[in-house]
Amino acid sequence: MAIISTLTRRDRNVIGDRAVTTGIYTGGASGEIDTKLEVCDFLDLQGSATVAGSAAVVNATFPMQGSAVPIVPAANGGNWFAYGR
Repeated sequence: MAIISTLTRRDRNVIGDRAVTTGIYTGGASGEIDTKLEVCDFLDLQGSATVAGSAAVVNATFPMQGSAVPIVPAANGGNWFAYGR
């Protein structure tokens, strides 16, 4: 899958040994969000969908090893927030 995101902020050691990263993702075809985390414990997608059926969906089980988290994005893209190590 292709990387369909841009990292906009990375904060280390926010809570103990956990880090927080945020960014934006593009709409359209399925792809991956590169969180830049070694292990992603949580990923929140915020899109501009007006109905639940067209909202972005995370296609992974957490915690997830590696930084690339697969998603099915909303048509218009949106923001993401990741938490992990």
